[in-house]
Parts: sequence; C-alpha cells; structure tokens
Amino acid sequence: MPNDITNFVVEGYYDFQDIRISNNNRIRGLIRSKIENIPHNKIEDKKTHKDFIELYEDRTIKEMVDYAMNLMNEEEQNYLNRVINASNLINQTENEFKKLMNEYLSNEPIWTGWLANIKGISGVLGGNLMHLFGYGERFDNIGKIWAYSGYSVNNGLAPKRKKGELVNWNPKARKLGYKISDSFIKQRTPIYRDIYDSEKELQLLRKYKKGELMKKYGKPYKKEDTHLSKGHADMRARRKMVKLFLSHYWQVGRTMKGLPITKPYPIAKLEGHTSMINPPNFAKPRGE
Repeated sequence: MPNDITNFVVEGYYDFQDIRISNNNRIRGLIRSKIENIPHNKIEDKKTHKDFIELYEDRTIKEMVDYAMNLMNEEEQNYLNRVINASNLINQTENEFKKLMNEYLSNEPIWTGWLANIKGISGVLGGNLMHLFGYGERFDNIGKIWAYSGYSVNNGLAPKRKKGELVNWNPKARKLGYKISDSFIKQRTPIYRDIYDSEKELQLLRKYKKGELMKKYGKPYKKEDTHLSKGHADMRARRKMVKLFLSHYWQVGRTMKGLPITKPYPIAKLEGHTSMINPPNFAKPRGE
C-alpha cells in the first residue's frame, strides 16, 4: 500500500473516530445531567468524569437516551435528536474509511499472507502497521524498529514523554503497540499471549532489595517493597510481547521484499540467548 494512501486512509479513519468519541461523550454528558439532575456548568474531577463514561457506555447509550427524553422539554428533545442524527453520519463516514482500509489491505501480501492469520490483528490494526512500518524497509535491524516504537529500554527504564521535550521515538507507534497488546491479551492470541503470561509471572516472582524499587522508580513504591506492582509487571510483560510481535512483523515484511534479515541482538551477540521464536503462520522464516 503506497505510503501516501495509507496516510490518507488511516489518518482519516482516526480523525472521524475522534469526532465520534467526542460527540458521544457530549451526548453522554447531556443525558447524564438530565437523569442525575446535574447543573450543566458544574465542574467535576477527572475520576468522576471517567466513572460516568464507563456507566453511560456506548452499548447502553440508546436506553439512556430514551429514558432521558422523558425528562426533557420539546426544545431539548429536538436538539438531542439532531445531534444523534449528526452522530450517525459521523459513524457512517468512519465505517467508510474502515472499508477503504480493508480494501487496500486485501492487495497487500503482508496482510493476506500473514497478518490476516494472526488472531487479534484487525484491519484497523493492520492498516496502522502498514502506515507506520511498511514492510520494514526503513529498519535494517530489529533494534531500530523497537527504538522507533518507543520500546527500547535504558537501564531498565522505558522512555517517557516529558513536557516541552522532543522524543526520538514515535508516540503513535507505541500507542499502537499497546492496542495490539490489549487485543492479544483479550483474544488469547497463540504464542504472544503465552509470552505475556510467562513474563508477567516471572516479573511478579522476582525479588528486589528493600529500597531498590523506590529509588529507581519512585512512586507508588515504598522503601519496604521488594516486588513489582501488578501494573508494572503487566507493562513489562506487554512490552516483551509487543517486541516479539514487531520483530516478527519486521522479519515477515523484509522476507517478502527480499531484504536481508538479521537475528535480534540478544541472540546474535549475547551468551545465554540461543532460541529464536519464528513468526507463527508464516511458511518462509529467514535469518535462523
């Protein structure tokens, strides 16, 4: 898929998705203010805002709208109906961009020959992978695609965004990695979910010296803590799973383009790392 087309289709899809999400949040806010009798100009904290979005989620919003209509005057009902009609048009446009993405992917070997067979990789995720990485042409080794995605680790610390500072990695790529990890965990994707489960268990069992975690990571760790928090272990396990998937994506893409394949640095250079997990559902792995 030519890069200029992926830019248009993928970015267009997310533009309309953002509009849909914002519009639905406004609808949720309006019906909640009516149901719970909350003044429209009341300022609430972030936690309360998050809780009400979870309560008035998309799958129940129609029932909530029907109930709220009975509490509104005619003018308010007319306004809400028009907003909902406009929202439906946004949804239709978003779905059209999704269809475009799937049509373009249907002509891409990395989709038809591999990604489409990976449980948990939807057309949207596949389109994003193509958009950001192509066939791995720009990355002559796996380490570079990890670094580009914000998955390199320095002294045990993952890179973070700091206000006012430019980053040397792509935040969109790391966000995509998190979405992929979410999908693999929920779908229990073979190989990748296994890697996640085993790594999370390993991280939770690992014991640190008292004060070590607090010194290195700060809050929420306390001096007496000797084990990673569940959330911290989860993020480490996700990172390992995504790095494996990205290495597979890189290997498959470059193989399809006839480009040279190198082994990951830990396997090629370091002692004690001898096993390499090849891409699942792909018949021609190289670089073994």
